[in-house]
Amino acid sequence: MKNIIKNDYFIVAVLSAIVFYSFLGVRTLSIPDEGRYVSIALEMLRTGDWTVPRLNGVQYLYKPPLFYWLNAISLSLVDNIMVA
Repeated sequence: MKNIIKNDYFIVAVLSAIVFYSFLGVRTLSIPDEGRYVSIALEMLRTGDWTVPRLNGVQYLYKPPLFYWLNAISLSLVDNIMVA
């Protein structure tokens, strides 16, 4: 019985991965929003100011900071992985 359940989980995981990875790169970044959000996260990393999101030095308070914090953390993780 446990073997059947493991097989079902494996099949669901493989099908989910196929669906997810088959559509990567089909849709490009939405100009200018998604690039702007990355720029804000990069500026947070560069300046070390995690309290107020800024875009080119100007406060950018259109989204909650948690969104930018998560972007900045993921960028720092990717940077650490690429360096190692």
